[in-house]
Amino acid sequence: MLNLASVFFSSKAELCILCAITIFIKNYEGAKEMKAFVTVLGEDKVGIIYGITSVFKETNVNVLDVNQTLLGGFFTMIMLVDLEKMNTDFGELKHKLEVAGEQLDLSILIQREDIFNSMHKI
Repeated sequence: MLNLASVFFSSKAELCILCAITIFIKNYEGAKEMKAFVTVLGEDKVGIIYGITSVFKETNVNVLDVNQTLLGGFFTMIMLVDLEKMNTDFGELKHKLEVAGEQLDLSILIQREDIFNSMHKI
């Protein structure tokens, strides 16, 4: 499996991802639902969005917002998802996304919005 952390997490890429997540947070501040951020990084190929959204369909997770782009042939995506009506627990959702990431040779990370906010408050 390609070590995408070494490819993407240069200071410029980290800044791009952090900026996009910050914009998502500002758009949804004040909302009380349980939400999470999902980041996807990997070589561009057919079926990435299908593979990820299939997990969401199976677990009843709703996609609220999405931002995706290609950076030098690499696919990057950040999603804000609503977990309020999910039919599994967060740990199982995380595991299913990890499995999908392994099948697609992608790095897929999920973090609850409340945890993200707590970690990034000054």
